[in-house]
Amino acid sequence: MLKDKKSAKNQRSSVANYYFVGMPGSGKTKIGKLVANAMNLDFFDSDVMVEKRAGKTIPEIFFEDGETEFRKIESEIIAGLYLRENFVASLGGGAVLSKGNWEWIRRSGKTIWLDAAVETLFARLQRKNHRPLFPADNQFEYIQTTLELRNPLYKMADFRFETTNSQSPKKLAEKIVEVL
Repeated sequence: MLKDKKSAKNQRSSVANYYFVGMPGSGKTKIGKLVANAMNLDFFDSDVMVEKRAGKTIPEIFFEDGETEFRKIESEIIAGLYLRENFVASLGGGAVLSKGNWEWIRRSGKTIWLDAAVETLFARLQRKNHRPLFPADNQFEYIQTTLELRNPLYKMADFRFETTNSQSPKKLAEKIVEVL
């Protein structure tokens, strides 16, 4: 069961920073917000922070400035989180591609990998059409290939939780809070 904010905060004796990693559609933002709320921690979504810094949506950044510029801003955001304490952050799916990002993350907190099957990701991403790297055609194959490339990096996380369509976000968040 999710703990109330007050009791969760009283039980914390040290800095608690948690980074959610995983593929787009794995539930990092939704689950991350629930965990942050239950633990009375601030919540940050790196994608939202990138958009605010750039003054553009992520698709606009990709199409106007390119993926390199997006990754540069994303890395600056992650480095900035290093200076904060007691938070939960949802990172973009490709944030793990940068060795520098991993160094910042590892120094300042624990990582939680939300692992989802290709079929689950595909079903979830069909409802969202604002993913700039996802091609209009062959999305299933693209997700599968991308997942295969990123899985070795995601496996470096401190914790792994499987996310499925049959488990509610609230139940998964409760499970994560119990483990943390």
